Amino acid sequence: MLCSLIDALEQRYVATIDIKGAFLKAKVPDNLESIVKMDGELAEAFMEFNPKFKLNEDGVLYLQCVKALYGHIEAARLFYDELDNSLTEKMDFVRNKKDTRDGKVTIRTHVDDLKVSSKSRKQIQIVIDKLREIYKEITVHEGDVHDYLGMVMEHDREKRSVKINMEKYIADTIQALKEDDPDVHLKVVTTPATNNLFKTREEAEKLSQKRARLYHAVVVKLLFVAKRARPDILLAVSFMTTRVKNPDLDDWGKLLRVLSYLQCTLDLSFTLTCERFDKLTWYVDGSYASHKDMRGQSGVVLLTGECSVLFKSCKQKVNTRSSTEMELITVDDILPTVQWTKSFMQEQGYDLSTKIKEDNKSTMLLMKNGRSSSGKRTKHLDVRYFYVKDLIDWGILTLSHCISEDMIADFFTKPLQGKRFIQLRNMILNSSTGTGAC
Repeated sequence: MLCSLIDALEQRYVATIDIKGAFLKAKVPDNLESIVKMDGELAEAFMEFNPKFKLNEDGVLYLQCVKALYGHIEAARLFYDELDNSLTEKMDFVRNKKDTRDGKVTIRTHVDDLKVSSKSRKQIQIVIDKLREIYKEITVHEGDVHDYLGMVMEHDREKRSVKINMEKYIADTIQALKEDDPDVHLKVVTTPATNNLFKTREEAEKLSQKRARLYHAVVVKLLFVAKRARPDILLAVSFMTTRVKNPDLDDWGKLLRVLSYLQCTLDLSFTLTCERFDKLTWYVDGSYASHKDMRGQSGVVLLTGECSVLFKSCKQKVNTRSSTEMELITVDDILPTVQWTKSFMQEQGYDLSTKIKEDNKSTMLLMKNGRSSSGKRTKHLDVRYFYVKDLIDWGILTLSHCISEDMIADFFTKPLQGKRFIQLRNMILNSSTGTGAC
């Protein structure tokens, strides 16, 4: 998402590339045993292919791979190493290093799918030609609209924007569920969750084994959607991920609610737009004791350029005794991502200041003053939660107060309804769409 925002700002040309049979390009090193177990007809077919192959006493054939094999636990890493070697050793690319030359080309990789961007079409073509020379069979798509990893990404260089939608991916997910479970019926709703999102009942009937598997599979797909193009469902999906091990009928109803909302808002898109970079602004919020086990829910939004870019909504891993502690832990949990984002943008040539927006003044005092603002009621907090004070003292980030009405991360901590939901959703999606109802 950060790279796509840079593409928008710099008005870059974009190409997507798929390397055919990618994993089979990567060799398994001698010090790594990659074993495949075969039996039955498949083992017999291999023995016909090579009479030297023999079954063991259990009727099983074990083979050692010399090339990476799809599905093997090490395969993706082996191909990544192979691709990394091609880009750095054969094509003179540098991994995430600052390079402000006009001909700079940036490549993002997701296994065997590559997204390439540059201000120069000629430079992109040179990269394509070199990759074709190395890997022979590649599929290339150029232009302003790309179907990449389930996302349809529409680049508009004149408006300096990238519009992302996953309409087809969502529609296919809903259709597949209806085919697997004909009893699924979706309704007309305007929000992905009700006020009862975090409530659970011990007496609720557990799902059948088949429905439990469907529940898990669909939640995983929705998590991918929420992290990419539809952050408006992230809070609901975040809660559902905590229920996949033993879901009940209430959880099933909450899943259908999210799907109903998505069906009613299929045309919603998430837009990245950027006229200039000035700073990285993180809105951080939390809801105290939201879950049944009294743990809180963290919510985070990154704003830069003219839009929101990154999001987080998750159940906290520890219990706290007050909303002040809960907010402090929320900030501490996001710090690695805050620091990584600043460093990543620096290496892309953008040295941006970092600001954290917080609406709890007591938490702000603890972060700014550390132990000097810590008394008997906060003494039990582990010292690591004051690491943020060091970052403030070192000038790596600044802290400012945000009134509750302007805290957009509130969207990711509690199931909002009505106008407030629509207002924040449109702000986060960078959309002017109305209610989004069917």
